Amino acid sequence: MGREVGVGIKLGPMNLWPFRLLVLHAAMQVAAQPAEHPQCRDPLFETHWAGKNDIQTLNEYPHVKTNLKMCPAFNQRASCCHQTFESEQGKYFTFWRRSFEEIFLRLNQHREAVIGTLPATLPRTDKEQYEVALDSYKKLFDLKPQTKCFTKLLTYAAGMMCFACRPEWFHYAVVAGPPTSVESVVRVRLARSVCLALWSECEDFGLAAVALTAAVRDSSVARRAPRPVENLDMFASQQALCDWMHDQVALHPFKLPTAEDHQLGLWEPLAQAESDARSDAEASGLEQEVAAEEAAAAAQPEAGRRLEVRKELDVLAEGRASGFDVAWRPPPGLPPDLLGGARRSRRPG
Repeated sequence: MGREVGVGIKLGPMNLWPFRLLVLHAAMQVAAQPAEHPQCRDPLFETHWAGKNDIQTLNEYPHVKTNLKMCPAFNQRASCCHQTFESEQGKYFTFWRRSFEEIFLRLNQHREAVIGTLPATLPRTDKEQYEVALDSYKKLFDLKPQTKCFTKLLTYAAGMMCFACRPEWFHYAVVAGPPTSVESVVRVRLARSVCLALWSECEDFGLAAVALTAAVRDSSVARRAPRPVENLDMFASQQALCDWMHDQVALHPFKLPTAEDHQLGLWEPLAQAESDARSDAEASGLEQEVAAEEAAAAAQPEAGRRLEVRKELDVLAEGRASGFDVAWRPPPGLPPDLLGGARRSRRPG
C-alpha cells in the first residue's frame, strides 16, 4: 500500500527509501554540529579558523580525509584537518623544536660567559665552586638524559599539533566565556599518565637542572657572568614540568616568538591563571583543575551543562601516532666535548 504525500503523489515502500535517507542524513548533520561549541572552532586555533585567505586554515566543517601525513590517525574519519593545512602544523612544531633548542644555546652562552669571567687569581673556595658549576653544566648537557627528556617534550608538542584536527575538542577542554562570543580554553584536560610519563623521562635531566641552579647560585664567579642565568625551575619537579608544558604548549600550541618574547625571555614561566580564589599554594594540579572547572561552571551555568561530556587527552599517544619527527637532536653550535663527545645525528635538511 502506498501513501499520498501532497497532492496526487503516492509513495510505495520502495520509493520511500530516498526520503528516509534524506531525513537520516539531516539528523546526522544536526547531531554532528553542537549549537554551543561549533566543531572545527577550537579557540586554541582561532587564528586558523576557516574563512581566511592569507593562510591555510582548518576545515569549516569536519570532512573525511585519507591523505593526512602529519596526523594520520585522523585519516578515514571526520576531522578538521586537510593536507595543505599540514604546512601550518609543521611551522608551529618547528617553532617548539627551535624553542627547546634555544634553552641549550642560552645555557651554553651563560657557561661561556662564566668561563670568561674567571679572574687570574681566585681563592681556593671560589675556585672549587667555579669548578662545581662547570661540572654541573657538563652533567646537564649529557646527551642521554637530555635526549630522553626532550624527545618526550617534542612528542607532547606533536600531540598538540594534531589536537587541531579534533572536531569534538570541547570534550577535552575547560572553556570560559559566553557561547555568544569567542570562548577561551582555560585548561586542556589531560590524562593522568601524561604527567607521569613526562617526569619518568625528564627526572634525570631535572635533577641535573636543580644541581646546576644551586651550583651557579653558590659560585661567586658564575654570579658575576654578564649574561643572565637560564631559568630551569620548570624542571624542578613533576608538577612544575607538567604545569609548564600545559601553560606553554597545550594552551598556546600555535605560538610564534614576538619581540616581547625575545626581550623578556621566551621561556619565563607564565603567571598562574586565577582559577578559584584559593590561596593555598600547595594545592595539587588536580585540585586546581577541578576548582577551575567549578568556577567556570558557576559563572556560566550553561557552560557547565555543555561540559557534561568530559574526556581526557593522551597528548603523548597523539604525538607518537603523528608523522612529526619527535627525535631530539642537540642544536648545532654546541661544543662536542660538552655533549660527552657523543656522536650526534645530522639534522635533516
